[in-house]
Amino acid sequence: MPPLTPAQLNILHNNFPHFPTNPHNSAQREFMRLAQFRGWATGSPDFLRNYRNLFGYAWVVGGAQTQMQMQTQTHTQREEDGSLAEAMAGLDVNAGGNDTDTDTDTDSDGNENGAAASSSGSRMNVNPAPRYFDAFPGFTPNPVSPFRTEFNRLADFEGWGRGSKIYWREFTNALSAEFVYFTESYPYELSGRKDILQHLCRDLGFREEEIPESIKKCKEILKSIHVNIFTYVNCKRAGRQFVSPIFTDKRRFDEYTMKKGKGRICPKDCAKANVASRVLMRDIAGLG
Repeated sequence: MPPLTPAQLNILHNNFPHFPTNPHNSAQREFMRLAQFRGWATGSPDFLRNYRNLFGYAWVVGGAQTQMQMQTQTHTQREEDGSLAEAMAGLDVNAGGNDTDTDTDTDSDGNENGAAASSSGSRMNVNPAPRYFDAFPGFTPNPVSPFRTEFNRLADFEGWGRGSKIYWREFTNALSAEFVYFTESYPYELSGRKDILQHLCRDLGFREEEIPESIKKCKEILKSIHVNIFTYVNCKRAGRQFVSPIFTDKRRFDEYTMKKGKGRICPKDCAKANVASRVLMRDIAGLG
């Protein structure tokens, strides 16, 4: 795909001055980075609305006309008639993008059991989504380093004092973003809560015949086990196919999480990351 045009770069700089734009990326890839930066979950109303406002057409998967063809045509016409800036003005720069979650078997678009999302091809053939650690110019991420080690290296690079308010804020943001990356964007892009939960079931070792076809049933089997979110992220960063350890005994899970010096206690705000984090988050006995 062609890189961002000068007009697009200018609009991104004007509307999102704190977003570290990469001028070498295609418009679609840079929008996905922007969505992660702003907290617009892939496929959420904020994501879809802002994508349409920028490109002039809906986010689609597959079809006779490729994204690249539509993108090239739209960019050409917008630059000819000067309407790109007007379209970008529709971007909701204050949108949070955090959807609420319920136990009903509907996805974010109201489709029962997420069926529409799956039938339309939720596994999009796109490059891996950008990650939190990619957003800091001059910092070279190590994608296989344990999360806490990598974050502390970034904190030192950025001058975030250990234990400071900004340190813990960004720590939560980074852990949430890494978890979302591995549950929604790796190794392929997912859309719809059912797909995300089924993908998580596979990561946690459930066989295909054991994975339910409904959101409610997926939540039930995932809540029957206990997995530390730090452990999940570190296993995925290390390239392991499956996550371990996994506990069926809550007491043993609590002991594992609370073990002194291991740093496995997850900030509660990480539960807001997505449906997968909400279903894995547990209250820890003895943690005040």
